[in-house]
Amino acid sequence: RLLNDVPVVPPEALREIIAYPVCDTEVFDNFEQRPEKAMTHANIVARGIVSIDDDIKQDGAARYLFAWSRDCLLYRGALDSGHWLHPLVRHLNDEELVIETVNETHQAQFQGDWCWVSVRFCDAYRIRLGQDLVEITDEACYQGQENADDIIVPKGDCSAQVLQQMASFKSEYDEFQESTFESDSDAFIAFVVANTASDPANAMQRLLPNFCGCPALYGKAFVVELDQQGKPASVMAYPAKSSQKQISETSMVS
Repeated sequence: RLLNDVPVVPPEALREIIAYPVCDTEVFDNFEQRPEKAMTHANIVARGIVSIDDDIKQDGAARYLFAWSRDCLLYRGALDSGHWLHPLVRHLNDEELVIETVNETHQAQFQGDWCWVSVRFCDAYRIRLGQDLVEITDEACYQGQENADDIIVPKGDCSAQVLQQMASFKSEYDEFQESTFESDSDAFIAFVVANTASDPANAMQRLLPNFCGCPALYGKAFVVELDQQGKPASVMAYPAKSSQKQISETSMVS
């Protein structure tokens, strides 16, 4: 109540979204921070201030991505009910949330060691809250277990950061499973590459590992056949050009 007539809001009551929203800030980087200084009425009106009551794993990250895209402040305080800030706060959970994909191409199922999830690929997606809309082209979004329980990947995001919205990778003993997180992240990046490459040869080139530790393979060519699950069914050494030339010359002599 003592703060009701003060012309600024203390930074303790506010947060700024400074990074990609994640479901567990104990494991992953914190995406919120206090402003460096108190905010005036004009500062707050210029940026907008919202409240969000979402558990990202359950409810998805769309509202946080919406606020981040618009550079809104988050209300995180417990100011007196008579404080002048309250009429300015927009409660995003009171508004209907609609997510629309732009030029969606297809869906595919990602099957990692920890995360199994349906993924939708598109050019971009739009988050609509009330009369306002933001279009996102470079940050994937998990929609939450209580919603579509899928991931939307726009063409500008080739990372695995969205898995940090879906899971904390903690065991039943609350221990972070780092190796599983890393393997799922690597697999998801390969999965995105395979689903967004311009053609099969381009996808294969981007997915192949580095063979610098296998000198016996240097300069060699291979024919690789994949089965219906995308696993190598056969690998055959392809004749080198010199071998092909010798075979051709032998055939001509005969």
